[in-house]
Amino acid sequence: MSNEPSGVACVRPRCNGKGIIGPRGRCTVCGHPPERQRETRGDRPPPHDRWEAPIDRTRPPSVANDSASGPPPVISDERVPPDDWRCEGCGHSLGAAAVADGRCPGCGHPLSPAPTTLALRTDDLVEGRYRILGRMARGGQGWIYAAKDERSGIWVVLKGLLDTGDTQARIAAERERVFLTAVEHPDIVRIRDFVTHNGAEYIVMDYVRGDSLEKMRRDQNGRLDPADATRHVQQLLPALRYLHERGLVYCDLKPENVMVRSDAITLIDLGGARRADDLVSPYLSTPGFRAPEIDDAHASGGTGSAPRAYPSVASDIYAVGRTLAVLLLGTGWGLTGEHRHSLPARDEHQVFRDHESLHRLLLRATEQDPAARFTDIAELEHEVLGVTHEILARQGSRRKIDRALPPPLSRRFTPMPYLTGEDDDPPPDAILPSPQVDPDDPAAAALAAIPADGDPSTIARMLAELTPMTAEVQLRRVRFELDAGRPGKARDLLEEVARDGGARGGLNDPSRPAGWRVDWYRGLVALAEGKPADAAEPFDRVFSAVPGELAPRLALAVTYERAGDHDRAAEYYDVVSVADRSAIGAAFGLARCRSKPTDRIAAYARVPETSRFHPEARARMVESLVTSLTAELDTSTPRDRSMELAEERLDRACRLLRNGEREMTAPRRLGLRLRIFRVASALLAAGALPATGTVLGHPCDPDSLRLAVEKTLLELASHTEDRRTRVRLVDEANRIRRWTWY
Repeated sequence: MSNEPSGVACVRPRCNGKGIIGPRGRCTVCGHPPERQRETRGDRPPPHDRWEAPIDRTRPPSVANDSASGPPPVISDERVPPDDWRCEGCGHSLGAAAVADGRCPGCGHPLSPAPTTLALRTDDLVEGRYRILGRMARGGQGWIYAAKDERSGIWVVLKGLLDTGDTQARIAAERERVFLTAVEHPDIVRIRDFVTHNGAEYIVMDYVRGDSLEKMRRDQNGRLDPADATRHVQQLLPALRYLHERGLVYCDLKPENVMVRSDAITLIDLGGARRADDLVSPYLSTPGFRAPEIDDAHASGGTGSAPRAYPSVASDIYAVGRTLAVLLLGTGWGLTGEHRHSLPARDEHQVFRDHESLHRLLLRATEQDPAARFTDIAELEHEVLGVTHEILARQGSRRKIDRALPPPLSRRFTPMPYLTGEDDDPPPDAILPSPQVDPDDPAAAALAAIPADGDPSTIARMLAELTPMTAEVQLRRVRFELDAGRPGKARDLLEEVARDGGARGGLNDPSRPAGWRVDWYRGLVALAEGKPADAAEPFDRVFSAVPGELAPRLALAVTYERAGDHDRAAEYYDVVSVADRSAIGAAFGLARCRSKPTDRIAAYARVPETSRFHPEARARMVESLVTSLTAELDTSTPRDRSMELAEERLDRACRLLRNGEREMTAPRRLGLRLRIFRVASALLAAGALPATGTVLGHPCDPDSLRLAVEKTLLELASHTEDRRTRVRLVDEANRIRRWTWY
């Protein structure tokens, strides 16, 4: 039920008292809600404290201080310069000949009013209410004017609407206006009215203060920081999702139409928004941001053999991708030329070389085929969130800031397994998460009741008898056949699923949620069969389909490591371990792929102290430090620098061991102590370590270190169960013992 008063007359100028406010809170003639004074969101003063009391949105906020915030900035010269002569139909520049002819040479749109003059001038009063202050800027449909609502005292914006001489289109446009006036979202500018002046129609919107994303981009040398760019796009997506859920499409998204103020954004200029099912009224979109299916129809005027395309959810998603690309790259990369319907290659721009997931996100959002783009804003929103988190985490790592940002909860994969992927663990592919069950699958509830930690063979037999035999059931059978050690059976099942994909939920359709799942299992089967080269391609397709997810990167890292390409494996392990500290397998994998001891130490340092694998990571850091010290003996660095490096690394190894000894088993602890004493003795003998200080409580001199090695060997022998090993350790201790005659 509406809270608006019903049964009262509508006082809007275009109704003249003919309509009344119905039970739904809208006029029965014009479809508008009743007029009331309400502060524009854009003129609200910025908060002084982020912990303000929540705003009561059930009451109209006060507008007493609205004028105190100052009028909008306007252009003082009312003469329109020739450079600003543009067609209101297609937005292209016009020459003097076109103006004299009265029609745009590009689209044939009538130039009325003439683009060389202003339709509204300072101090004009529109419909007895809106006093024109002046022109603010040029939009795609003409000039945008600042005005003051003399009834409420607030500042508003008037923008011309597209002309249409078609009766059916005009009826559709009038119907859309009813929907647009009902739009109420904190991140979308409020539409107050639709008015007519001297035969021209205008939309009246709140004036929103702040800077547009386009101005922010220009002020920052033409490009935003990637984290800022993705964050701003992430902030505007809920507003677009709100419109789409109500059957509206925005049509003309671009940086100029997004205002930023403090930590909030506002989507402005709803004049081009329309019903998604409107196939008759004209629409406006900007070249460079216009989807190819619309651009082709726009250029041909719908006269080709193919049915004319109109703005849609898919075209809005395309515009989101192009908007983000402009924020990242500027406009000098062929936005309306070479790359009008494409993106530059990854190696052409540093931001894409640094952030592969960002490039893949843009590629999918701007696919030529609308069906291959993200299915809706909610899906895009999830991927942008993942990419933004990754960028922030990696920037924090580079700046040596410990930003232990928790990754966003994946909607597609289970949490990362807490395994290292080492030889004493299950095989490396066991560190990979599993795809979550599609909640829309008819068998989702039945699958949720099956224990994931049961015997794989038993569960595979249970699934084979489950009905209905849906896509998710088939894919789960593949997974448990793999867990049971039967990759051949898993491959046969997967081929059956792929052949029957259309009947089982669109498994061969990349735009369907299950489409990437088949590729995921193809990669797992190839890994299980020992064919990592065959696994790379399907995992790469999964990465392109869900670029904000970390699981495909971890899968590619495992694949390349098994294929012997340690450099590429390290790239993906690096991204995953930085973005998700809980991905223990990525940190251990990164260490395995690094050849330098210092790089391995840095990789093990990423294992959180709260992890049960932290003691093992600490022990491996000690081993790597000892290895680097041993290598120091063979280097040709100057003696003073060599001693400095030796002292620093030896001291760090001792600190790490002392801090973690209680969490280690006796053999592990004693083995590390033995290595430290031995390398300290070797460095001391080579003159690479000063004979000062202590090593794990023992004086740093030859006799003391020799005694420490002897005692550690004997203690280690006492904890060794294997007799031959014990005898060997005792013999070694006896060999280094300093013999005396008493």
